[in-house]
Amino acid sequence: MPAKKLADELESYCHRHIGYFKSNLYRIFFYDCEPLGIKVQHPKTKQQIDLAKSSLFTFKKEFLDALKTKRKFALRLGKLQIDRDDKYIIDPSLTKKLCSGILTLDSLTEADFKLNTRQKGVDMKIGIDFVLDPMGNHISADLSEHVDGLFTPDRTQQVK
Repeated sequence: MPAKKLADELESYCHRHIGYFKSNLYRIFFYDCEPLGIKVQHPKTKQQIDLAKSSLFTFKKEFLDALKTKRKFALRLGKLQIDRDDKYIIDPSLTKKLCSGILTLDSLTEADFKLNTRQKGVDMKIGIDFVLDPMGNHISADLSEHVDGLFTPDRTQQVK
C-alpha cells in the first residue's frame, strides 16, 4: 500500500473512531520516530547495509511526510537509536534452539538477525497536558500517570 494511502486511511480511521466527539477535536497527536538512515555491517554476511536506501526507510519517510500535511495532525517524533556495540540480535525465537543444539551458529541465515533498535524521547513528548484516547489499546501505568484524562471504551471521559 502506498504511504500516502496509508496516511489517508489513518486519518479516516481516527475521524470514524471519534465519531460525534469530532467537534471537540483539538488535534490528533501521532507519536513515532523517523526511520534510521545509517550504515551498518551485517554480522553474518559482513556486508555494509545502507538503511537509508531500504524500502522501509523510503516508505516511513513518505508516510510521516504525508501525515505532516493532514489537518489537525501533529507529529511528535522521537529518535530511533541503535546500540553501538550490539547492533544486531539473533531472532529471540531461535535462541532456545541454539542453546539446545537444534541449531548451530553456522545454520543461521541473514534473516535470522534483527536490528536492535529502541525508540527514545517519545515519552517525553507526551508530557504535555491532554486527554488520551488509546483507541481500544492497553496503556501502561507509566503513561497513564502522565495524562490528564482518559477516554474509556464506552466514550465517557475520566478526568484526574
